Amino acid sequence: METPFSCLDERTEAYRFLIVPSFDPPASIRISRDGNQKVMVVRQLSSEGLPQNGAKDLKVNVTRPLTDVEWNHFQELLGKTSFWSMQAADNRPAGLDGATFLVEGHRPNDYHAVVRWSPKIRTS
Repeated sequence: METPFSCLDERTEAYRFLIVPSFDPPASIRISRDGNQKVMVVRQLSSEGLPQNGAKDLKVNVTRPLTDVEWNHFQELLGKTSFWSMQAADNRPAGLDGATFLVEGHRPNDYHAVVRWSPKIRTS
């Protein structure tokens, strides 16, 4: 039920954090700004695997407006991470027990995604 970032209006600025644990339902947090409207959407599937019934498969589906203070604080934190210049993937192998984390960002004329697996796999 998430709109692909490639389909967002060019003026929309949006960020999505997706966590896909090995043995729990995936969840996403999306914050976006379109003009003066800022919102946060939190969703989590009710079970592991691919959803079969759209919204009926959601355990959590909450949307709320963001204040200017919250949006600005998020932008400050995002800047501290150097998200827009981070390497997209770290090329580490995924394990059997852990989680995949994906952060996407969309702003005018720009898209970036960063994916990581945790925990770090020990090879020695």
